[in-house]
Amino acid sequence: MAIFNLRKFDHRIFSAHSRKWLFTAAFVLFGCFQNAIAQPTDLVITDTTLTGTATFSASHSITAGPNVIIASTGNVAFNAGNFIALRPGFIVAGGGEFSGVTNIVTGIETDPDAPVVVPVDFTVEQNFPNPFNPTTDIRYGLPAAQQVRITVFNLLGVRVKTLFSGRQAAGFHTITWNGTNATGQVVGSGIYVYAVETGGGRVVKKMILLK
Repeated sequence: MAIFNLRKFDHRIFSAHSRKWLFTAAFVLFGCFQNAIAQPTDLVITDTTLTGTATFSASHSITAGPNVIIASTGNVAFNAGNFIALRPGFIVAGGGEFSGVTNIVTGIETDPDAPVVVPVDFTVEQNFPNPFNPTTDIRYGLPAAQQVRITVFNLLGVRVKTLFSGRQAAGFHTITWNGTNATGQVVGSGIYVYAVETGGGRVVKKMILLK
């Protein structure tokens, strides 16, 4: 391990060559430090209870479960470059909050024994914030467990990205769109449409991305 003590360094002999060598050494050490703290490619979380505010990031994927519980005091966010997989046993207790930023999110469920608020009817709220840059949240309520698909379209009706497709438990859910398309590329400013589809209906709303 290289240790540099600059407090005893005599600036009178600090030549141009010495400055170049020291700068190069510092640059190499900084690069090593960056690699040491770089986010993992694939993150797997199992057998834990999450409380408080926490954010987990991975460059490719995050897999959570089995036996992962977001407690009623938890506010947890996942940020993955490609996909998030929530396995059986991933539970969001009543009062807990979960959000994910990625291309694909699969398999969210809530704790059947927790005091989850269940809407009487299928509801979809206006995204917030709106207008937004770069992310916005879409909140919706399911009166019963069912298949859900959430899709973003442009004004021409062309699909930009599928935010979620799968079965979800009864209750209120929130999903985040980060302003990217299905390949992860950032889309341009403009008006977009999000559609939340279930067996009980389809709700479409507009949102504005400003940059």
